[in-house]
Amino acid sequence: MKSYEAVEWHDKKADEWEKMRIGIGNFTLEKQNICIRELYPKKNEKILDVGCGTGFFASKAAKRQANIIGLDMSENMLKVAEKIAKKNNLKIKFIKGNAEKLPFKNCSFDKVIAVDLIGHLPNPQKFIKEVGRVIKNGGKFILAWPYSKSPYRIKYYFEKYILKKNLPFTKWLSVNLVEKWLRYSSFKTKRIRTSFNITIILVCEKI
Repeated sequence: MKSYEAVEWHDKKADEWEKMRIGIGNFTLEKQNICIRELYPKKNEKILDVGCGTGFFASKAAKRQANIIGLDMSENMLKVAEKIAKKNNLKIKFIKGNAEKLPFKNCSFDKVIAVDLIGHLPNPQKFIKEVGRVIKNGGKFILAWPYSKSPYRIKYYFEKYILKKNLPFTKWLSVNLVEKWLRYSSFKTKRIRTSFNITIILVCEKI
């Protein structure tokens, strides 16, 4: 499965994504709680959720009256996200766009969040460079993805290549490599590991 075929995979899963969320495990809940805690959305802050999917993190930020934009390449995910936002009377702007070429001016956002996105991108370093461009100096960037040495990687390979399950393209990026890219884009980082190293979360500040 090629990189952008991950978009096709998510398009097909969009309608059942929220039902799937009901059955998520404790590791995913832990990741979500940490990311929201570290993002700490505030009233009137301009926040960008890249790879927003059905708008989980965007909705959390909107409930705290942040000015939130959700961006994703999957049209179907965005349609579901818009329905959920409308149902909950949340003011969120959703945009179809490429994470590696963000359609925003320099220094547009106070904060950016991207959860479980970077491993699906063809050129993740371009994405990090783009975040460095659109975020303000002193801005916070929350970046989370499956840890390259986690047990989940073994599970992924077993299901994808042995059981032949249809799973989205995923790159298993090392933390050191991603931190190197972030330093090039003028970010300083703090690592947060989740239980059993399932997910790595980087809390980054633009300097």
